[in-house]
Amino acid sequence: MLGVFDLDIDFYWRFFANWGLWKLPVLKSVSDNESHQFAFLTFAFPGIDIMIQKTLSIAICIVLVAASVGSADITIQEWNFNDNPNSAPPGQANLNSDQGLFAQFFNAGGAADNVLFDGAFNVTRGDGFSGDRPFGLSVNSAIANSITISVTLADFDLTNGNELLFMTSLRNDATNTNVGALRFDAQAASGTFGDRIRLTGVGSNGPFSGVAGVVQNGTSGGPVTYGLTLDFTDDSYTYWVGTPTSDGSTWQNRFNGHTGTVSGGLQNIDIDAVQWAIQSHSAGNTFNIDQIRISYDAIPEPATASVLGLASLVVLARRRK
Repeated sequence: MLGVFDLDIDFYWRFFANWGLWKLPVLKSVSDNESHQFAFLTFAFPGIDIMIQKTLSIAICIVLVAASVGSADITIQEWNFNDNPNSAPPGQANLNSDQGLFAQFFNAGGAADNVLFDGAFNVTRGDGFSGDRPFGLSVNSAIANSITISVTLADFDLTNGNELLFMTSLRNDATNTNVGALRFDAQAASGTFGDRIRLTGVGSNGPFSGVAGVVQNGTSGGPVTYGLTLDFTDDSYTYWVGTPTSDGSTWQNRFNGHTGTVSGGLQNIDIDAVQWAIQSHSAGNTFNIDQIRISYDAIPEPATASVLGLASLVVLARRRK
């Protein structure tokens, strides 16, 4: 059974601040009961408030420290396609990511390809694909638990002409390999199926070849966010709609193929580039992209274990006599 220790909060704060651990939870308030026998501290984590007595257990102390140095979701590249104030003619989207990587592919057909539409990027170009766009970091199992690519569409109407397929691929530039491909596939009525939107794999070079599921019936709608997560810890892939942790309720019909094991594994794979492709984007259709984001879940630094040990020593040093 863990003993209970007195811990001076100001001492705790100063100690870990001196170690550069500024990501500690924020102290929101201090309150006490009518008899003034107990003081309570309310700490704010992202989306969570935790109220504890000023007398802390060693377990609580360690949780607070671990929260400051644990794994983190890190953005590699993010395109928001906001208005470019320097564009000529005006009203065009900024095709640079927030980190400065030029998208290249989307304006290949001229200025009309990057006109803003209600705060999103209106894709008007026809068939084509880009070369690899190296994103300046090699993501692998040594530094990441997983990597995710997500696409948010403001709206779309793909009811005219042929089926549209928009693909975003996580790539290894040196070997010219699709490690994971994410396809937004507008399927025209066929057999017993009506028009519908699916997420699909890309074939033998992707995580799997097949249909992850039906996003919705009908080929117009939005907004919608969808994505692909590759997990280095268990060599798995997951196609998702909504967020990476959303369940099947966010799909019209999620198939078993939405998740599974990557053939050959991911342990010796470096992901360092993204590639775009579009097919059969017919006149009269609209396809408006609000955001494309690539991120990874970073493995905690090796110093984490040492810091946790220091936390224990600090608490022990303050133990009630």
